[in-house]
Amino acid sequence: TRPYARELLADDSAHTRRAAIDRLVAAMAGLVREAHRRDHCAPVPGHPDAPARIGLPDTLVDRLLDDPLAWLEQERAAVLAAVRQSAALGMAQHCRDLALGAVALFEAHMYVDDWRETHETALEAVRRAGDTAGEAALVFSLGTLAMLQHRAGTAAQRYQRAEALYADLGGRDDEHGRTLVRGAQARLDYERGDLRLRLHRRAH
Repeated sequence: TRPYARELLADDSAHTRRAAIDRLVAAMAGLVREAHRRDHCAPVPGHPDAPARIGLPDTLVDRLLDDPLAWLEQERAAVLAAVRQSAALGMAQHCRDLALGAVALFEAHMYVDDWRETHETALEAVRRAGDTAGEAALVFSLGTLAMLQHRAGTAAQRYQRAEALYADLGGRDDEHGRTLVRGAQARLDYERGDLRLRLHRRAH
């Protein structure tokens, strides 16, 4: 992806450079989402149906993502930089997609600082943009981080917040998101040994 970046940024006029950065970050976000999908055999939370828009030839994407986690590890610093830059430039959707897609790497290697930093940065961006679906997905992901760190109380609070945000959306986003949250809450209840809550969630 680096030769592609140099080509896009060759023209240094302000307007063209902004457009080039947008295309570059969009391509990076699409690759990160696709890497997550291939590694997890599932789309990034918050995008149950929408395909990643990468803007690169399929053969190149297949070559780059032959080993999705290896590619994410190789591009880790670039992904972190892209999250910060997209947030600073108001590219909330790209910022969100980068942060959520990179969870495949963060979770595999427990890069908890990267997980927290990217998500906090993306949360600020999506809140400014009024992206409730993005906020819900990021809060849900931070709940998963808290659960993996054995911070059950924090995880429960974040899952409750994510469920409320998904409920505000309505429609398919609500249904898909709340299904994810309830599954995570059930796992959390199991770890906490709270049988009463588990049975209550099954009933509802």
